[in-house]
Amino acid sequence: MIPRMRPRRYLRLTLPALVAIPALTWVLVVRNSDDALALNPEGTSATTVATTKNTLSGQDISWPQCTTKTSKGLPMPTSDRKFVVVGLTNGRAFTTNPCLSAELAWLRSHHALGAAYAMANYPTASHLKSYGSSGPWKGTTLDAKLRNVGWAEAEAAVNLLRARGFASPTVWIDVEGSKPQPWSTSTQNNAYVLSGFINGLRNRGHKVGIYSTVTAWKKIVGTGHFSVPEWRTVGMNKTEKDLLTACTASRSIQGGTPAIIQRGSATVDHNRTCPATTTPKMIAQFFHQY
Repeated sequence: MIPRMRPRRYLRLTLPALVAIPALTWVLVVRNSDDALALNPEGTSATTVATTKNTLSGQDISWPQCTTKTSKGLPMPTSDRKFVVVGLTNGRAFTTNPCLSAELAWLRSHHALGAAYAMANYPTASHLKSYGSSGPWKGTTLDAKLRNVGWAEAEAAVNLLRARGFASPTVWIDVEGSKPQPWSTSTQNNAYVLSGFINGLRNRGHKVGIYSTVTAWKKIVGTGHFSVPEWRTVGMNKTEKDLLTACTASRSIQGGTPAIIQRGSATVDHNRTCPATTTPKMIAQFFHQY
């Protein structure tokens, strides 16, 4: 793998109370109270950003760590990693990470904090035909069909979690470009897919976070804001200081609270929790202790 409206607090959304996307570029999804972190709206202070003392180091892994012909055989995390985020998919929605069982075994044997992420994609014609009319929205319009496909992507991800006994309080949705299965040129239509995905995860009892970059999000979703916690990436060959700087409100992707920051290298994606979210309550919201 490589700003914010604060609505009033509401009870968890149930199936009939699904998120509606207005016919504007601004996408408002009412947050569950669990998703709305009680933090200073201006983000972390300059004092907090200056040190990694109160943060946790981690790594994300998925199909690139596999040793199959189509994978890269990249290294697994070192034993000092406090948390690991494991990819469920093999680069696209409706696929399975071929090393998922082995990577979960590593997570359990090392007793690390664990969480899951899954790719979101714009549907192919086949996916639209298969799932467009088989969800909670009446699939008579394109926007309803796209929401239903997003819902189905969430169902596929959660079914994998359940089948493998993978506990992950928050499931992170990976929103980035994909050459094999590109997003549409309509940011509104792309947002419909993500809305369905978010609702699908919440319907199955999971909290939701978004992994992306400001650039990717703007290209795919435009100015749409879901205001859920963010797993941000600062790119390749950055420093620990760059990670902490990215924990500030000015680096917001879609109006959510910064939770995890990633920096890449040739072989490893290094991650670190943000200081303001490295509390027992927040860690329990994002991870399961194995």
